Amino acid sequence: HGIKALAHITGGGLSENIPRVLRKELAVRLDANKYPLPPVFAWLAAAGNISSTELQRTYNCGLGLVLVVGAAEVDGVLRELRYPQRASVVGEVVARKDPKKPQVVFQNFEASLARTQRMLSQPRKRVAVLISGKGSNLQALIDAIRDSAQGVYAEIVLVISNKAGVLGLEKAAKAGIPSMVIS
Repeated sequence: HGIKALAHITGGGLSENIPRVLRKELAVRLDANKYPLPPVFAWLAAAGNISSTELQRTYNCGLGLVLVVGAAEVDGVLRELRYPQRASVVGEVVARKDPKKPQVVFQNFEASLARTQRMLSQPRKRVAVLISGKGSNLQALIDAIRDSAQGVYAEIVLVISNKAGVLGLEKAAKAGIPSMVIS
């Protein structure tokens, strides 16, 4: 279906797992501007004094699974994924001219890491959400905030509904978010 290789990024991080699925004469160029670096990695780097190279060698840096896909098949593969909104093109396969050079080349990683560290130094945005029914948008916000890979740095501090007894209020309670009803 257009997938040429697949790398599950576990221990060994990006720089050790991706080469396992590439021929020796190929390399990948990953652009950190094309995917959100989850805040936990910026925190690890700062708190543990971990270099970018060590982060890339040890952790997945937000890319848990990397697919190598032919350029002509990218759109078709993205359409077939179960969660296409969580997938993005993060780089390209290139010829590796020097066998002594690494097979994974990172672009913009330092800048992405610095951006994420600046975000962590800011207080979280405190947000109140207005609902009137099932709370499907509320649930999407809760999920986006809990999923650090989405890059949403906020906290829902209150849910306000104009109707009592609606499902959205139950979702707020289940998430531990205070709520109130204002007619």
